[in-house]
Amino acid sequence: MNRIVAIVFVAAVSACASKPAQLQLPTDVQTRAAVIRVERSDRAQAVPAVRAALTVVESETGKQVMLVLPNNVDQSIYDLLGGLREVILERDLPRAPGYNLPAGYFVVEQLVVKGSEAQIVGLAGPVPSVGTAQSCGTRFRIPVTRSPEGVWVVGGFSLTVC
Repeated sequence: MNRIVAIVFVAAVSACASKPAQLQLPTDVQTRAAVIRVERSDRAQAVPAVRAALTVVESETGKQVMLVLPNNVDQSIYDLLGGLREVILERDLPRAPGYNLPAGYFVVEQLVVKGSEAQIVGLAGPVPSVGTAQSCGTRFRIPVTRSPEGVWVVGGFSLTVC
């Protein structure tokens, strides 16, 4: 029996926001609900799908990133992704003077894996705490598909820098 794990959490979105932080995120951070959904039968495929997506993130940012997951993430998802990269919970995101999200961190806003398709959406730092026209970080939307040979491949992806 397949069971879908869906976790809703609040993730850092933008230093340009006008709302104060909710929960324990750094100040001046707008928040957005995010979802992690991986069917139990697809969990083994989550690692290679995320690995493929992270090649894009790390190529664009120039460094290996640490994954930031929701405080209430299912332990099995935390452990699964922890085998791929260093993982921290949102509450453990370090405070860095002048930044809401330091460089080297990737806040997972959406991770959906179902069958041979996956999508990863997230925000990569740095996100300065003082809002300017170019200070909202880099948001990635990366669809990934599994080829008939079983290899996860990134097709097109979108990158938004504000």
